[in-house]
Amino acid sequence: MVRWSAWMVVLAGTGGCAGAAPGTSTVTPSSTTSSEADAAPAPASASASAPAPAPAPPVTGGSVLIGDIVAPPSFDPKPAIVSAKSELLACYNKARQATPSLHGRLTLRINVNETGKVMLVDAAPGGSVDDPALVACLSDALKAVTFPKPAGLATVSAPLVFRQ
Repeated sequence: MVRWSAWMVVLAGTGGCAGAAPGTSTVTPSSTTSSEADAAPAPASASASAPAPAPAPPVTGGSVLIGDIVAPPSFDPKPAIVSAKSELLACYNKARQATPSLHGRLTLRINVNETGKVMLVDAAPGGSVDDPALVACLSDALKAVTFPKPAGLATVSAPLVFRQ
């Protein structure tokens, strides 16, 4: 079996290539080495294709306002939620990469166990922000926070307002 690259070298060596001196070997950029010959064809050179567009810069700005948190008596989760505000904002800005017009209200239901660990975070119905990726990111951010220990299990309702 004759490989394409070997054929090109032989052709140039026999003077079959226009402009090539007889007895000279010219290897063209399209030739391949023996290890490349069995692989898929080489991709087109960068000069032959258009450059890839630069990735969009990350979205910044925006704001997250934390409303009046509803929790069981003698359980104050507000300091824990406020401590995660920068992570909540980062989640919002990440979601705005995909949906630049994203803004509005979202109430999170946060289930905290007796050790202060967040077990579940979901969106309460009725909010104007309907973005599952945002809720998933907010959930991950809040699960990383240590809450105070409630007396038993606690369900917290935390209204958030996202502004551009």
